[in-house]
Amino acid sequence: MTRNIIDWKQFKYISGVTYIYVLRHPASGAICYVGQASYPARRYNGHIAASKYGRTKSQLWVKGLRAEGYRPIMEIIMIIKDRFQLANTMEVFFIRYFQETLDTLQNGNSYNYPKYNFFDGMNFGTDLPDLIESVVDRFASRDAMDSFDFEFLGIRENEAVRTP
Repeated sequence: MTRNIIDWKQFKYISGVTYIYVLRHPASGAICYVGQASYPARRYNGHIAASKYGRTKSQLWVKGLRAEGYRPIMEIIMIIKDRFQLANTMEVFFIRYFQETLDTLQNGNSYNYPKYNFFDGMNFGTDLPDLIESVVDRFASRDAMDSFDFEFLGIRENEAVRTP
């Protein structure tokens, strides 16, 4: 389900735009973290810098990668314009989706997010683009919004990105 996976470094800060991203393990290609950023390059560098503290599950993961001579791979999976609350909802959706479908996520215990009841009853085995449409529809009806400007870029299959 890949469509134009583009190097995250080309995404610059644009007022009102939020990027949903994943961090992948550089050797296995496994998705290990989901986040959002207005400025992906700054956020990526923040992950690297914070890893020296190793206080959270994700920081410990990045710290371990760095000890092995690796850095995570950032992949932008969605672009959302002018809807910060939708960006928050989609970030939590992707965390929940990957927690349900993968065993590699390092976001920690995100089931404590209060927005998770928003996803109750959702079948995470459904095709991802259909799930995204369902989430956006739920969000639109809850917030009485007509339309949203967003683009789902796709998610590459797990594959080795870099070998040791």
